Amino acid sequence: MSVLRSKPSRNGRGKPAPGAAFYDLDGTLADLNLVHAALFILTNLGEWHRRISSMATLAASAPRLYLAERKDRRLLNQVLFECLRGVSVDRLIELGQEYCDRVLSKHLYPSAIELVEANRKIGLEPVLVTGSPDFIVAPLCRQLEITNFAANRLIVSHARATGRLAPPVMAADEKAQWCVSFATEHNLDLRRCWGYADSYYDLPFLVALGHPVAVNPDSKLRAAAMSRQWPILRFDKSTDDESDEASGAAILELPGRSADGAS
Repeated sequence: MSVLRSKPSRNGRGKPAPGAAFYDLDGTLADLNLVHAALFILTNLGEWHRRISSMATLAASAPRLYLAERKDRRLLNQVLFECLRGVSVDRLIELGQEYCDRVLSKHLYPSAIELVEANRKIGLEPVLVTGSPDFIVAPLCRQLEITNFAANRLIVSHARATGRLAPPVMAADEKAQWCVSFATEHNLDLRRCWGYADSYYDLPFLVALGHPVAVNPDSKLRAAAMSRQWPILRFDKSTDDESDEASGAAILELPGRSADGAS
């Protein structure tokens, strides 16, 4: 399993694309996080002894997870992926598709997907840059017709996951470095590229791009965005399936104004 790359994207006149829009996934395009994905996969492995073993590993890692969530996203990714040691690649691909179909697709913010499409129409090719595993991100990208993404990859031995992540682990600085490399490879001007993320851990990723936008930001990212005069987007996914108007509402919060427009 590897990060998907494609040939440089070009517009209809054969010229390099004017820019790209880089999106984080968890918390930005969807109201889920990596822990949701890990729990879904672990509880749907199929083999009861495998499920018990994996859940036991996850439970034993709880203190490290608590620390990682607050201190180091790389560690969080590593701890969660350790639980997949021994699972076959074929089964992970199946579970990734199931998670995308049954869970992830239903938790995408409608306004976020509208944003992706609006940016695409003005020449900003969408690119996902996420700490989620590639076997989950790949089916989502197929669904959204997104060609390029960067995601975490498990090291595989004898067609089974080792539980270890292949470098680079997609978090913080690594996300930023990947975007710079991608832009260079695809002849894109970073000053014309947009970035969307929800977490303070993604600050290096946002800083690397010409047009950073904080989406549903945590308190630290919101403060950083306000101090840098970045726009702030707030997506809301209604839980009321009968109300189309409430579903996917988006609020733009600009520095110097509250979300309701008051000074």
